[in-house]
Amino acid sequence: MAIIGMECNLPGATTVEAFWDLLKNGREAITFFREDEVDPFVPDRIKNDSNYVKARGILKEVEYFDADFFGMNPRLVELMDPQHRLFLETSRNLLEKTGYLADKKDCIIGVYSGCNINTYFNNNVVWHRDKMELQGAIPVESVNDKDYIPARVAYHLNLRGPAVNVNSACATSAVAIAQAVAGLRAGQCEVAIAGAAAVTAPVNSGHLYEEGSMLNIDGHTRPFDSAGTGTVFSDGIGAILLKPLDDAERDGDIIYAVIKGVGVSNDGGNKASFSAPSIEGQAQAIALAIQDAQVVPSQISYIEAHGTATPVGDPIEIEGLKLAFGEQEKKQYCAIGSVKSNIGHANHTAGVAGVIKVALSMQHKQLPPSINFVEANPKIDFENSPFVVNDKLKDWVVDGKRIAGISSFGVGGSNAHIIVEEYNSPAEKKHSEPDQVVTPQIIAWSAKTEKSLRDYSEKLREYIDANPGAALADIAYTLQHTRQELGIRNALVAKNLDDLRDQLTDATKLSSSVNVVKEKGANIVFMFPGQGSQYINMGKELYRTEHVYRAAIDECAGILLNEMKEDIRRIIFPEQEDERATEHLKNTYYTQPAIFITSYALARLYMSWGILPNALMGHSVGEFVAAHLAGVFSLADALKIVSTRARLISGLPGGSMLSVRTSVDAIQSFLPKNISVAAINAPQLCVLSGENNVIEAFSQVLNKKDILNKLLRTSHAFHSEMMEPIVQPLEQVVEAAALNVPRIPILSTVTASWLKDEEALSPAYWADHSRATVRFSGAVKAIEEELQPIFLEVGAGITTTVLTKQHGGEISKRTFASLDTSNKAEGEPAAIKGALAKLWLKGVTINWEPIHNGYKPTLLHSVPTYSFDRKRIWIDPLSDAVSDNNRQVNNVGTALQSDPVRPVQKSVAAAPGRKEVIIKKVAELIELISGIDLASANPHSNFTELGLDSLLLTQVGSALKREFKLPISFRQLNEDYDTLDKVAVYFDSKLPPDAYAENALSSEKKITEVPQQYPTQRVVAAGNLKEDGAVALAAIMQQLNMLTQQVAKLEEGARSKETPVLSDVNANRKSDKNEGAIVMDSTKPPMAGARLGRDRQGNPAWFIEDAGNPGNYIQL
Repeated sequence: MAIIGMECNLPGATTVEAFWDLLKNGREAITFFREDEVDPFVPDRIKNDSNYVKARGILKEVEYFDADFFGMNPRLVELMDPQHRLFLETSRNLLEKTGYLADKKDCIIGVYSGCNINTYFNNNVVWHRDKMELQGAIPVESVNDKDYIPARVAYHLNLRGPAVNVNSACATSAVAIAQAVAGLRAGQCEVAIAGAAAVTAPVNSGHLYEEGSMLNIDGHTRPFDSAGTGTVFSDGIGAILLKPLDDAERDGDIIYAVIKGVGVSNDGGNKASFSAPSIEGQAQAIALAIQDAQVVPSQISYIEAHGTATPVGDPIEIEGLKLAFGEQEKKQYCAIGSVKSNIGHANHTAGVAGVIKVALSMQHKQLPPSINFVEANPKIDFENSPFVVNDKLKDWVVDGKRIAGISSFGVGGSNAHIIVEEYNSPAEKKHSEPDQVVTPQIIAWSAKTEKSLRDYSEKLREYIDANPGAALADIAYTLQHTRQELGIRNALVAKNLDDLRDQLTDATKLSSSVNVVKEKGANIVFMFPGQGSQYINMGKELYRTEHVYRAAIDECAGILLNEMKEDIRRIIFPEQEDERATEHLKNTYYTQPAIFITSYALARLYMSWGILPNALMGHSVGEFVAAHLAGVFSLADALKIVSTRARLISGLPGGSMLSVRTSVDAIQSFLPKNISVAAINAPQLCVLSGENNVIEAFSQVLNKKDILNKLLRTSHAFHSEMMEPIVQPLEQVVEAAALNVPRIPILSTVTASWLKDEEALSPAYWADHSRATVRFSGAVKAIEEELQPIFLEVGAGITTTVLTKQHGGEISKRTFASLDTSNKAEGEPAAIKGALAKLWLKGVTINWEPIHNGYKPTLLHSVPTYSFDRKRIWIDPLSDAVSDNNRQVNNVGTALQSDPVRPVQKSVAAAPGRKEVIIKKVAELIELISGIDLASANPHSNFTELGLDSLLLTQVGSALKREFKLPISFRQLNEDYDTLDKVAVYFDSKLPPDAYAENALSSEKKITEVPQQYPTQRVVAAGNLKEDGAVALAAIMQQLNMLTQQVAKLEEGARSKETPVLSDVNANRKSDKNEGAIVMDSTKPPMAGARLGRDRQGNPAWFIEDAGNPGNYIQL
């Protein structure tokens, strides 16, 4: 099985590249906490113990997560095990960097993973029962139970292979790899993620050292050293991507190394204790892996050991290795080391961390040092074994292939061993490159938020600075082929790394190129320009660099050679760029065929890149390009018609054309009959055509009327009555051609409407075309009204682009030229790549592969992955309420915290109507459950539009039933009452008249607080109830007694005629009418979990649920 990708987040290394840097430089990534850095949740009696070691390997910002990116409810995410969150991120990074995200590669991907015990739930979440109840038992379980870590990845990344939860204590990730290998061998999936996660809460914590235990005395892990006293348990995330070797080679995947064999065993019961290691059990797993790999021990030149550095465990591990290797003639030929010396024991992630280390060592052909080794454990006889501790960075020199074994052993007797072999890729095939310079590259990236987009540009700039030797084409190729195409986009066209760095540093440039794609699959209209767009050497650089373009030009030139008896390429690409060559190209005889083949070749180039038009339109002769691409004419017939048209026109008497900056309607009343309207190009731009003297005279008339006009440099009066002599002979040529109905819609610039089939099949239509008015503006308006498309000028110059943009509004933002070479320094390749980038920014899907023109760059796994827009989504432990600070993990005690009750006086201001009050309350409940801000939400928007899915609606329904004491189901919220307004109308019709009355609620601004008269005391349930039950019970009773007294005093001193707040708890008893009520703030309970209700007299009171009798409540 080929390892085709690796990703990790380990102490001191958030990337694979950083991990190798840490390893080769022999750094230790253990964090040693100062006294004030230790988490306050750590009990004082432990923290102050002289044997408390304030050190371990940690990860940064584990409390941060991009919930929106994964479409997750932030309120549920704050209850979520950070191990699930981080493994999901790591898995996505792994698939992104390798190009295996679901929308990039269609294959069956499995997930084999596990994680450590969920300390976050035990230490942070469990105290917040109110938050859990809002989400519901099943959702909370799904984000916390170990079972769901692979399923969570499969769901959010749309993976359809097996999602298998693996848990074998410290051997988990190694066993996950073994399971993935088995799944791949069995054909259950094509590719597999294998790995694990380990994160402990509180993060800034250490351990109590006890002599003879697994945990060390000073935070330093010293595998195989005489001073070794054990390890430290660190955090870490790691995953690798596996694929059958033959398939990986066939598909051109990057291969780091090859897993040759795996072995898994258990110690059984024949050992000292449950947690004790076993020589025989470990040896069995190693021997099974060697057998599975079909290698012999003498070929293995490195062992990545479990290496916990315990005085007893290390000797047992060496004895197990020796037993598995058998008697070896050669001594100390096999190096040994352990990554635990660098990062500590990464718990469930330890095995995959070792595999990544070995694969990197093979890639770099170096063995990094196993640090903290000075003198061997006296119980280990290395000299008479095959093994020697590798304590220095050295070249990994072997005869034959580099082969290594990785051991991972778990408490309880789970043993796993993996044999890895280096991969020597076959001689790389040289890609044939056209005779070209390196063309500019499109650097494209996208995100779900503008912050992520900006952050990624910074990461990319830092990457370029750190990798000055990287090839620009490789970076472009990697981003184009592996990254998900999201809604907020940026794209730059760069000539080289320096150019890219400059653009990434230019804030103005970056911000100007950002675009938000509202929906993918935008309509595209190819616009083909007419006469006047030509220039010498148009398309020459593309002819040299783009083989599709060159092939199209050559094909047309071959056909035209028979028609024109000369090579049109010599006219377009003259040997000398001089006035004579320019005049040649201006000759209509050459101009129209040259314009046709340039536009045609560009269209073919775009289509090879996956840019397919939804409609076509052409200005004058450009419509013949549209007709061919739509299938009306064959290429040969189209070229014959165009070349004949050009020849016939060039034989006519000369004429003039006048561009007028106004509408036709504005001049129609005084327009001479012997002047034709040649073109209506824009709302305030038309072109007139006629005899030279007539046009010149009318120009003077316009000048006197202060109407801007300009005489165009043309040889003939195109699209005028002067074209009449060529109509009949041209029609005869068209009649000889085979005509077909268009396969792609054409917006006719003759009629300014869709070209009808009968028109397309009519020789008269195509013959009259030369004298008919070009109604370009009408065509633009018609197509805009129906399609709201992207207008792409497919031809030389920017003529139709300028005309289209003159229609204003949103059209101007969706109109692009292909060869805007106004900046001569940029050149045509940069111009067309710029157009392509703009199309992508607008949501157009591009086939990136052909853009590299037959030269396949290298995929770079080191290019930064997505920049998540992480926010702190974390529930802090109740450390601020700890008095004796001696709670323990897995404690079932309840933390109680009291705050003063704040009575409020009745507001005299009018409150809103009841329906509005209900809408506000429903919105507050939804915000509380989902974390979605509904402050500015339209009450008539349905819940789906507001971002509520079925799971959230289920929780909302439960919350509404609790709040309003009325039945409302998920089905009703999904169908009948699917807006805030409809829910409010429903409740308003069902609630009693006095419930949620106008004076029942008042805004925060109208509340007048009574000064606090009573001191606040804080008491918590302490420690383990089994040990400290009496103390805890006394504390609870003291708290309840104090609160009861406070409420009684408040009842005496703060009564008013305020209508009572509706109860959250149904007391199930009748009471007399309440004549004197007090109002309590329901958002400020006196302790966690307290709910507002009515006492026996109907007055507001606080209640907590009776832990011993669920469903019943005790009044405070």
